[in-house]
Amino acid sequence: MKTLVSLASGIALRQPEINLLAKIDKVSQVMTVETDELRQNPYSGKTVRLSPFLASLHDFIIVSYRRGVVGSAFPVSVWDRARYLFLRLNPDAYYDLID
Repeated sequence: MKTLVSLASGIALRQPEINLLAKIDKVSQVMTVETDELRQNPYSGKTVRLSPFLASLHDFIIVSYRRGVVGSAFPVSVWDRARYLFLRLNPDAYYDLID
């Protein structure tokens, strides 16, 4: 299984963002994907095709929120920074899927 850090290779990330991904890899069992995948907003029905990195980051954001582990398994700041990274990399997908 690949890590978020390895999926992000080739994406222009700042060092704090790379450190964030390493922290997420350490504190969470993120199921990474290997190919582009569709993700759907369950409330609006909007569907977006995401790269393997963004699909995996999306899954971390949504699954950890639904499981209620934000704040207990890792700090809320890690979750927020993951959302901000997703927003920076693909604002349209962020607004369609997360916000």
